[in-house]
Amino acid sequence: MQFVENKGQWDDHIKYKGVFKTGAFFLQSSGFTVVLNKPEDVQKKAILQHGGHITKSLFNPVDSFHSHAYKMSFAGANAKPLIIPQRIEPTYNNYFIGNDKSKWAGNCKIYTSITYKNIYPNIDLKYYSTLDKLKYDFIVYPGGDPSKIIMHYEGEVKLNIKNSELIVSTSVGDVKELSPYCYQTNLNGSKNINTKYILSGNNVSFNVGEYDKNEILVIDPQLIFSSFTGSTEDNWGYTATPGPDGSFFAGGITFGTGFPVSMGATQTAFSGGEYDISILKFSSDGTQRLYATYIGGSGEEQPHSMITDANGNLIIAGRTNSTNYPLLTSIPASGSNYDIVITKLNATGSAILGSTKIGGSGIDGMNIKDKNNYTGVIGDTSIRRNYGDDAR
Repeated sequence: MQFVENKGQWDDHIKYKGVFKTGAFFLQSSGFTVVLNKPEDVQKKAILQHGGHITKSLFNPVDSFHSHAYKMSFAGANAKPLIIPQRIEPTYNNYFIGNDKSKWAGNCKIYTSITYKNIYPNIDLKYYSTLDKLKYDFIVYPGGDPSKIIMHYEGEVKLNIKNSELIVSTSVGDVKELSPYCYQTNLNGSKNINTKYILSGNNVSFNVGEYDKNEILVIDPQLIFSSFTGSTEDNWGYTATPGPDGSFFAGGITFGTGFPVSMGATQTAFSGGEYDISILKFSSDGTQRLYATYIGGSGEEQPHSMITDANGNLIIAGRTNSTNYPLLTSIPASGSNYDIVITKLNATGSAILGSTKIGGSGIDGMNIKDKNNYTGVIGDTSIRRNYGDDAR
């Protein structure tokens, strides 16, 4: 898991965003918000988008996901803690979504650890991860009182403690918080401190056993999102091209979630914006992601061909049915169907150098016929097969 800084591409309350297999989490000043998508919906949607078939007994296709959002905040905590990002990744994300340039964000740095200083007096909070587990350590310095730590949950969730673990039940599945691991380390080694959750309504605190108050105490819970996930986020490719320096680019589409406006169980309608263009640039040996960026509007976008110039700028040919695709020309939407788009990114992927739309009132940038109309009968002229490109 990674933590991407917010530079205006998301709601102002968000400090950092991370994603997991079927959802996302958002770090805020006083806690975090988790958005969960029903795993069956994600899995079946991916099958349908890849041209698969599901019988009605298994899935009745709908244009929506069942989702649930809940928030965990620290009651009585410092409302404006000093937030220190750490362990920066050698890459960054860009977000060019929609035609409102004030919402575009480039060079969004990515970290793998975030520390909140003095979330309570003499207590720091550190977020990081181990594989699919989100970890948040409370570092209690001498003078700090761990009994002051109160985690308040809201958003139509049910809390219970089972086998010393905290279970957060939502309308789309459970999130498990493992039994808190608590320890102290000094010159004589590490000592485990017996600690357990205390549940009171929607508030959770810690019952910490005897410990040396002159030494640092670490309380280390873990969130396991994978306890309810059954598939990976849909992300698949259409095209690729080399760069002049031996680097290479991959272009595809990707699904993403937004920050929830309200708490509680929701049903997120995907009437538009099912997927945006995703662009990845890799180093010449393939060991580093040099940049990754979204490009898209409120509808659907696909990249079909790419090429670079001598300076490493990337030119992308694709299609869109968005009325607000990010353009640098004043060309209105030609119709309700797909139009061809040509977009040029600079070598670092941090800016759009050019972007225009080409099309008429019909479907442009579409290869013969839609995949759902292909009959499989000899003589049918569609060249789309399996994952073949229907719009190149």
